[in-house]
Amino acid sequence: MVGSLFAGCSETPGEIKIIDGKQFKEYNGMASAKANEWRTKLGEIYSPEGISALVPCKGSVKPILDVIKGNIQSGFSYVGARNINELRANSEFVQQTNASQRESSTHILDRGGTLLNELK
Repeated sequence: MVGSLFAGCSETPGEIKIIDGKQFKEYNGMASAKANEWRTKLGEIYSPEGISALVPCKGSVKPILDVIKGNIQSGFSYVGARNINELRANSEFVQQTNASQRESSTHILDRGGTLLNELK
Protein backbone atom coordinates (compact mmCIF):
# COMPACT_ATOMS: atom_id res chain seq x y z
CA MET A 1 0.00 0.00 0.00
CA VAL A 2 2.74 2.43 -0.95
CA GLY A 3 1.70 3.19 -4.51
CA SER A 4 1.25 6.89 -3.98
CA LEU A 5 4.63 7.07 -2.23
CA PHE A 6 6.36 5.91 -5.41
CA ALA A 7 3.97 7.56 -7.87
CA GLY A 8 5.79 9.96 -10.15
CA CYS A 9 9.19 8.27 -9.81
CA SER A 10 11.26 7.59 -12.92
CA GLU A 11 10.95 3.84 -12.36
CA THR A 12 7.13 3.83 -12.29
CA PRO A 13 5.17 3.16 -15.48
CA GLY A 14 3.38 5.89 -17.35
CA GLU A 15 3.95 8.68 -19.79
CA ILE A 16 5.34 11.98 -18.65
CA LYS A 17 2.89 14.80 -19.33
CA ILE A 18 4.08 18.39 -19.44
CA ILE A 19 1.65 20.99 -18.12
CA ASP A 20 2.71 24.63 -17.82
CA GLY A 21 6.32 23.53 -18.17
CA LYS A 22 6.10 21.05 -15.26
CA GLN A 23 6.38 17.26 -15.60
CA PHE A 24 3.66 14.95 -14.27
CA LYS A 25 2.79 11.27 -14.37
CA GLU A 26 -0.64 9.71 -14.08
CA TYR A 27 -1.22 7.83 -10.84
CA ASN A 28 -4.01 5.27 -10.66
CA GLY A 29 -4.77 3.88 -7.22
CA MET A 30 -5.45 0.16 -7.41
CA ALA A 31 -9.04 0.72 -6.31
CA SER A 32 -9.61 3.57 -8.77
CA ALA A 33 -12.07 3.54 -11.66
CA LYS A 34 -9.11 3.44 -14.09
CA ALA A 35 -7.67 0.33 -12.42
CA ASN A 36 -11.17 -1.14 -12.43
CA GLU A 37 -11.17 -0.79 -16.25
CA TRP A 38 -8.11 -3.06 -16.40
CA ARG A 39 -9.71 -5.61 -14.08
CA THR A 40 -12.92 -5.65 -16.10
CA LYS A 41 -10.89 -6.75 -19.12
CA LEU A 42 -9.70 -9.67 -16.98
CA GLY A 43 -13.28 -10.57 -16.07
CA GLU A 44 -13.08 -9.12 -12.56
CA ILE A 45 -15.46 -6.44 -11.34
CA TYR A 46 -14.91 -4.24 -8.32
CA SER A 47 -16.56 -1.12 -7.01
CA PRO A 48 -14.17 1.79 -7.64
CA GLU A 49 -12.99 3.46 -4.44
CA GLY A 50 -9.58 5.01 -5.10
CA ILE A 51 -8.44 7.92 -7.21
CA SER A 52 -6.57 8.66 -10.40
CA ALA A 53 -4.53 11.85 -10.48
CA LEU A 54 -1.58 13.56 -12.07
CA VAL A 55 1.37 13.71 -9.68
CA PRO A 56 4.57 15.71 -10.06
CA CYS A 57 7.56 13.76 -11.38
CA LYS A 58 9.94 13.00 -8.50
CA GLY A 59 12.99 11.60 -10.24
CA SER A 60 14.59 8.36 -9.09
CA VAL A 61 13.03 6.20 -6.38
CA LYS A 62 16.45 5.82 -4.70
CA PRO A 63 16.23 8.89 -2.41
CA ILE A 64 12.79 7.76 -1.22
CA LEU A 65 14.11 4.27 -0.48
CA ASP A 66 17.10 5.79 1.35
CA VAL A 67 14.72 7.73 3.64
CA ILE A 68 12.66 4.60 4.29
CA LYS A 69 15.83 2.65 5.07
CA GLY A 70 16.97 5.36 7.48
CA ASN A 71 13.59 5.38 9.20
CA ILE A 72 13.68 1.60 9.62
CA GLN A 73 17.22 1.78 11.02
CA SER A 74 16.07 4.48 13.43
CA GLY A 75 13.21 2.27 14.59
CA PHE A 76 15.61 -0.61 15.16
CA SER A 77 17.87 1.65 17.23
CA TYR A 78 15.03 2.57 19.62
CA VAL A 79 14.91 -1.02 20.87
CA GLY A 80 18.60 -1.86 20.42
CA ALA A 81 17.94 -4.30 17.57
CA ARG A 82 20.50 -5.22 14.94
CA ASN A 83 18.19 -7.49 12.93
CA ILE A 84 14.52 -8.46 12.56
CA ASN A 85 14.74 -11.27 15.13
CA GLU A 86 16.10 -8.85 17.74
CA LEU A 87 13.42 -6.32 16.76
CA ARG A 88 10.72 -8.91 17.43
CA ALA A 89 12.29 -9.94 20.73
CA ASN A 90 12.96 -6.40 22.01
CA SER A 91 9.84 -4.56 20.81
CA GLU A 92 7.02 -3.53 23.08
CA PHE A 93 3.87 -2.06 21.58
CA VAL A 94 1.97 0.48 23.64
CA GLN A 95 -1.27 2.29 22.95
CA GLN A 96 -0.82 6.04 22.67
CA THR A 97 -3.59 8.43 23.71
CA ASN A 98 -4.55 11.49 21.65
CA ALA A 99 -3.00 13.70 24.34
CA SER A 100 0.34 11.90 24.18
CA GLN A 101 0.26 11.99 20.38
CA ARG A 102 -0.14 15.78 20.50
CA GLU A 103 2.62 16.04 23.10
CA SER A 104 5.05 14.05 20.93
CA SER A 105 4.37 16.13 17.82
CA THR A 106 6.27 19.21 16.68
CA HIS A 107 5.36 22.04 19.07
CA ILE A 108 6.74 24.97 17.08
CA LEU A 109 3.89 24.71 14.57
CA ASP A 110 1.43 25.26 17.44
CA ARG A 111 3.12 28.63 18.07
CA GLY A 112 2.58 29.97 14.55
CA GLY A 113 5.59 28.41 12.85
CA THR A 114 5.51 27.69 9.11
CA LEU A 115 6.90 24.60 7.43
CA LEU A 116 9.74 25.47 5.07
CA ASN A 117 8.22 23.54 2.17
CA GLU A 118 5.09 25.73 2.47
CA LEU A 119 7.23 28.80 1.71
CA LYS A 120 8.29 27.52 -1.72
